[in-house]
Amino acid sequence: MRLDNEEGGFLATDHLLEQGYKRIAILAGPKNLGISNSRLDGYLAAHRKHKVKPDQALIVHCDFNQDYAFFATEELLSMKKRPDAIFTISDRMAIGAMLSIKKRGLKMPGDIGLVGFNNEPVVSLVTPMISSVEQPSFDLGKAAAKLFIEAMHDYEGMRSAERVLKPKLFARESSLRFPAKAGK
Repeated sequence: MRLDNEEGGFLATDHLLEQGYKRIAILAGPKNLGISNSRLDGYLAAHRKHKVKPDQALIVHCDFNQDYAFFATEELLSMKKRPDAIFTISDRMAIGAMLSIKKRGLKMPGDIGLVGFNNEPVVSLVTPMISSVEQPSFDLGKAAAKLFIEAMHDYEGMRSAERVLKPKLFARESSLRFPAKAGK
């Protein structure tokens, strides 16, 4: 059982492209981590769908850490052609990116858009509220418990089918240039 991380990366980036952002950076996490690569694959797939070539300089690999995300965002915002949106593959990283954006006096979503991943409670408590892809932790836990109980009762007959949960995007103030398109 797993979350469709590629779909989550696609939803976040597709949303940003539909909101009119063109130079979308991604704080992609460590290169050797499967979920980082899956979310990056989704980012790239959304660019292909919209026939937009992503700038390789906007693909930044860093740790799942607020401080690393802050410094990575500082570097991105110092570029001559800075990004107009940032997708971070965790909400912790989104908070770090937001701190850098605010430090520079940029406004979301007017100057720059921001989308995180996990839909942690903190993203709806900050101003502006951060758009985020939900990782349905409760559903993941429930499905894991069900698999465990099935294995306890009939290990030999247990199905080996993989279960994939679908993510959902919660579009909020940090990325909504066109609120009428928010219906996700």
